[in-house]
Amino acid sequence: MKKGLILHPVFFAAFPVLFIFARNVSGFSPVDVVRPLAVAAGGAGTLWVILAVAFKNARKAAIVVSLAAVMVGSYGHLASVLHFVRFSIGGASHGPEMLLIPLFATLFTTAAYFTVKTTSSLSNLTRILNAASSFLVVFCVVQIGAQLYSSRDALRFRMERTPLEIADGTGADLPNVYYIILDGYGRSDNLRELYDHDNTPFLERLHSMGFYIAENAHANYTHTPLSLSSSLNMEYLDGLADQVGRFETSLEPLRRMIAHSKARRFLNGRGYRFVCFSSGFWGTQIKDADVYLAPDILSEFEVGLLGTTAAATPRGRRKRDQARIMFALEKLPETAAAKAPLFVFAHIIAPHPPFVFTSEGDDTGDERYFFLDSANHLIREDRLTRAQYISRYLAQMEFIEKTVPRCLDAIIENSRVPPVIILQGDHGSGAFLHHESIEGTYLQDRLSILSAYYLPGGGADDLYDSITPVNTFRVVFNRLFGAGMPLQEDRSFYATATHPYDFTEVTQLLGTTEDRARLERLKSTDYYPDDIAIDALGSD
Repeated sequence: MKKGLILHPVFFAAFPVLFIFARNVSGFSPVDVVRPLAVAAGGAGTLWVILAVAFKNARKAAIVVSLAAVMVGSYGHLASVLHFVRFSIGGASHGPEMLLIPLFATLFTTAAYFTVKTTSSLSNLTRILNAASSFLVVFCVVQIGAQLYSSRDALRFRMERTPLEIADGTGADLPNVYYIILDGYGRSDNLRELYDHDNTPFLERLHSMGFYIAENAHANYTHTPLSLSSSLNMEYLDGLADQVGRFETSLEPLRRMIAHSKARRFLNGRGYRFVCFSSGFWGTQIKDADVYLAPDILSEFEVGLLGTTAAATPRGRRKRDQARIMFALEKLPETAAAKAPLFVFAHIIAPHPPFVFTSEGDDTGDERYFFLDSANHLIREDRLTRAQYISRYLAQMEFIEKTVPRCLDAIIENSRVPPVIILQGDHGSGAFLHHESIEGTYLQDRLSILSAYYLPGGGADDLYDSITPVNTFRVVFNRLFGAGMPLQEDRSFYATATHPYDFTEVTQLLGTTEDRARLERLKSTDYYPDDIAIDALGSD
């Protein structure tokens, strides 16, 4: 390394960004890293220059900036480790920030003071910091590169983007098509049996509006990226698995299938504009939509990155999630009066975690925030019991059941032409799901979903109680456009989060004696084990 060269302020500032991406390469695109990396590195570099002028010493300024970068980047991780620390001041309970923020401020002030006051040249310390920061950055870059290389076949996957069957005219007499996903909303009979939750008032409200409820509906896949890729493309994903490899780990092909789906292209070809609401989930943040609507400018990656700093408290992160959900529900009706026909996609992360609403729509006041973690990632000894998970899931569901009908009523009332509205769960609850093992999963619960259709002209001759989402847009396009699409056989598949393309068909297993035996084992435990040793659940 060149003598006198100072790199560590920029490298220490860049490291948290690269570290988060290295741990989540399969869930984000390298493009997601560009802005936060530029802000972190550019901000550190700018501050370094300013302090170098103020101190009249570039090395001292660099050390102070590196101190700040290390503390900012490590705060959230340490706060997460110390989540159990509680303080009571004036009768109010406070988390570890009451200890960490003053401690970090004291350490930084003390270290910065002695750095500025020292008469040492600091050349040796500078070399050590250069070496340490360079190692951290290189380690992350190598890790990222290795993962991207191993997924090179998946990253070469390209979706056809040309509209299907370009049509003449504006389509002014065509109805808007709404695809509204209530993430993790299960089916009525399962909610009643497993969770003692009666959603009859909600379903009766939908019936009164004219919705058809598929009372025996199942999802085609156990996880959101798979489920929505399949439903929006009206096909099963075996061909994709053959193309990218069944043991591929990258989710990028699924993201592309969601963003540039056959449903989108079919409707684009008939004069529709595609409108997408921000979801907070990388796989459905379709920013190249004709209209992309979001309550804030931060990406999911940036929100996650902020969560590792003191800038994002659990309450602040919950408020952002609450705002995103309410933004979609409040703005959806405003799209109804558009002059050109719209295909509107709104993926609403509720009742799925993060659990941010009480049943009355108030803030939960939870002391910790777990982002999008669910199922066995959240039902763990250091997080939530199964009972706590279910309680929070039901509270958020009850709020959604009060809020969504008002949104749907307004859409129907404001529409210039009676709309098409599809209201579905992409999968059921995660209370009895293990992301990596069928043996830790009650399949019937995970794959049973809400599935409701509001179609022009009424009637349900082309719908049936066991319809699955792979046939949703086939039915809609056959009715609206006489597309003549044959319906697929209704099937369901389990896949792990780690190997999403390695499908296991479970259609014939749903609700069987074998499936219910797993349920009984799971009901007897408060937590999932930390590993995938399902023997710990009492499996034979």
